[in-house]
Amino acid sequence: MVKYKQNTTNNQTKYITTLKECSEIAIQEYQEANNKLKELKEELTSYQNTLVETILKLNNSSIKDRSIYEPLDTVNKKTSELLRKGFDDFEKSFTRKSKSLSYFTVTLFGKTKAGKSTIREALTNGDGSTIGKGAQRTTRDVITYQWNHIRIIDTPGFDAYQGEEDEKIAFSQVDETDLILFLVTSDSIEESEFIKLARLRRENQPVIILLNVLYDIKHPIKRKLFLQNPRKYVSIDAIRGHLNRLKFLSKKHFEIKNIPVIPIHALCAFEANKATGEQKEKLYVASNFDYFKKFLINEIETSGKQKRVHTFRDSYIFHLENDIKPVYVNSYKNLKPIVNLLYNKQKELNNWFNKFIPDKNKEIEIEVKRIFTPLFNQLDFFVEQNIEDENFSEKWKKLVNEHITDDKIKCIQEKIISDMNRYLDEFFKEFKFDMNISVSKIQAEINRIKKSSVGKVLRWAEAATGVLSAIAFLNSWNPLGWGLGIIAFGMGIFSWFWGDDTKRFNKQKAKLKTRMFNNLEKMQRKNISALKTWFYNEITRGLKRKITQDLYNQVILFKKLLKEYSIIIDKIDSIIEKENIDLIKRLLELDSSHTYNFDVIEKVGRVQGIVTKILVKEPLFKDKEDAKNFMKIYGERIIEIVDESNKLNLLVKTLNTNFSDIINVNYIEKIKGYIIKVKKDKLGNIIGIKGQNIKTAEKILNHKIIIKEGGN
Repeated sequence: MVKYKQNTTNNQTKYITTLKECSEIAIQEYQEANNKLKELKEELTSYQNTLVETILKLNNSSIKDRSIYEPLDTVNKKTSELLRKGFDDFEKSFTRKSKSLSYFTVTLFGKTKAGKSTIREALTNGDGSTIGKGAQRTTRDVITYQWNHIRIIDTPGFDAYQGEEDEKIAFSQVDETDLILFLVTSDSIEESEFIKLARLRRENQPVIILLNVLYDIKHPIKRKLFLQNPRKYVSIDAIRGHLNRLKFLSKKHFEIKNIPVIPIHALCAFEANKATGEQKEKLYVASNFDYFKKFLINEIETSGKQKRVHTFRDSYIFHLENDIKPVYVNSYKNLKPIVNLLYNKQKELNNWFNKFIPDKNKEIEIEVKRIFTPLFNQLDFFVEQNIEDENFSEKWKKLVNEHITDDKIKCIQEKIISDMNRYLDEFFKEFKFDMNISVSKIQAEINRIKKSSVGKVLRWAEAATGVLSAIAFLNSWNPLGWGLGIIAFGMGIFSWFWGDDTKRFNKQKAKLKTRMFNNLEKMQRKNISALKTWFYNEITRGLKRKITQDLYNQVILFKKLLKEYSIIIDKIDSIIEKENIDLIKRLLELDSSHTYNFDVIEKVGRVQGIVTKILVKEPLFKDKEDAKNFMKIYGERIIEIVDESNKLNLLVKTLNTNFSDIINVNYIEKIKGYIIKVKKDKLGNIIGIKGQNIKTAEKILNHKIIIKEGGN
């Protein structure tokens, strides 16, 4: 255990001077943070206006279906609402901080009846009236008092926090603090305490663990034995078993290996206030409170200024990461399924039309030829049977009229429309179902969205049925008139040759058959051409363009909106990274014992309160000891990574692992990232607590990283 000198006048002067410097730094940091907050709010408000403009374009587009835009409007309103709330929380946090700029703040946390009130009474020479009341669940339990020119906040026990509101109370205290005193008891060190503290320590406030030794000094004999050899109960050697567990839990939940642990006897210190003479001195020495107070003073003198920097800068980073960025990330996640759905449906519909159109054009040819085939088949027989009939032309016209009718042509049209509507009806039913799934995902995210249908989109199909059917029945033509005059003219010519000249007669008869055949073909081609023209004008150029173009336009606008959300997220990420770099620089600037070349820092990947990876052109710290000392001040594990041209080597270094732990690495262009197979027994280490190792590596490399389990 480190021995600290008694507080002489000079030492007290140094302590007071440090506190004054801490106050000056706090004022400066508050002003800078407040200015940055105003600029950020203006910038994001401008981005939000751009989002609204895009949404208005969507609302004013040719598709007026509210089933698409109501979720969009709801997401936008929720985004604006959450953004306002995020900035409110942001501003409230710094308003609270502004009220205590002159004070270094220490907050005491721990479970109910751990001894927090006893510590307060011991420090303030209280009468013990508040001891044992820590289980009360009221905001009045949050008590602020001063000791030795610092502000101490005493909070209710963890057990007293029940629900979101109570946790907010606890967090509001952490948000104001420069140092956390985490009180645990020797009778029960529970992991749940560390889990709760880890949740509150997300802003990376430094932590000192106070282990309150619960040895009964009320019993006269036990008290006597205790005072004869207090180090047997209250010392690092005495708590060695507890110390190992505390360090294990600290490493597991905070990623801090060497967290300070101070054994105390809180009740002993309180009893010393009431005792007199030699008993008073013995109780106070036995409590180890003197060491605890001097340790606290030394922490302020050696790193108090850095801790005050942490309080403001880490809070700014925390609120960016947890109050502002998630607003856009969640909106992006909510909108992306809609964009993907619209894109896939537009692509699916376009692909169907691209197949449907040539298929139906081919079908038009087949169906028209099927109508004309009986006439072609009967032509020879008809001529042979009726060649000498003076009503030849009228008979042929009648036969043609019997086979080539408007009804048969309309039937081809109706079949095309029927086939198209059958598909479109099914397509838009599926679209409606898929759209409802997307809406339900948003509904789950934002609690409530009005149920709506995709009626307008379905009405495209309904409109196709009505309009095209009308076209089919109204757009009639007379296919029988094409070429019949030529046939009649041909018959008049034959009358000059009828007689006994059989050879000449047969020759002219053959010419007649050829001419009639050619005219039938011409009629057939004109019917095919007319149907194809109708099909092109009304379906290929008309309905297809209308439906697919509308969907395409929506996809473009939705993609634009999604891109705008992505740009904002990237912007916030870049601000967070800059703030993390500036935090490191500011803390190093306060270290007067060294000079550092900040230009070597390229990127920072950080999971706040857990670990920070720094990509550098060359080492920032002169040696491991230098880095270790900075980590004590910084409060997080730091991994320094020297950049290199070999991307695979850099990847392995950034993952803080070895090539021997990796089975294979594949870069996938589609995801813009790596899929890495690792050995089964190394999987946990490479992923890290809550994926923190992967998260920081992705930030450093600007690539997605997917870890898969391989063999051993």
